[in-house]
Amino acid sequence: MDPPVIYLMRQMGRALFVSVQRELARFHVTPPQMAVLVAIDMTPGVSAAHLAETHFMTPQSMGAIIAELRQAGLLTRRPHPRGGRALQVELTDAGREVLAAAKAAMVRAESQLLGGLDPGEQEALKALLTRCLSAIQS
Repeated sequence: MDPPVIYLMRQMGRALFVSVQRELARFHVTPPQMAVLVAIDMTPGVSAAHLAETHFMTPQSMGAIIAELRQAGLLTRRPHPRGGRALQVELTDAGREVLAAAKAAMVRAESQLLGGLDPGEQEALKALLTRCLSAIQS
């Protein structure tokens, strides 16, 4: 009996997560920390509250991730220009270096995943996954 597609997708997702986790561990960064670094890189000066909201985390969980990244010297925080209690979060030079290296590691993990497919199959897979995601989100 062939395994259900949902089972195969779950197994592939788990295998990819383990591969990415292994690559990121070389930079002492976890997948959730990497997601936060990417988000901060895309929106410099974002608040921790906004990061928590957009990453479906509690403010406390996001605060812990930000504290770990600050302790590692990858982030800085400063008062938001609008005032109040909000603090802006920005990458340090070291944070940008780790992010660039970690992105390259993630590209390697994706290349490994797609290594058995020719370019046309890769594009077809991407299109099919996009359609599946769109269907389940509607």
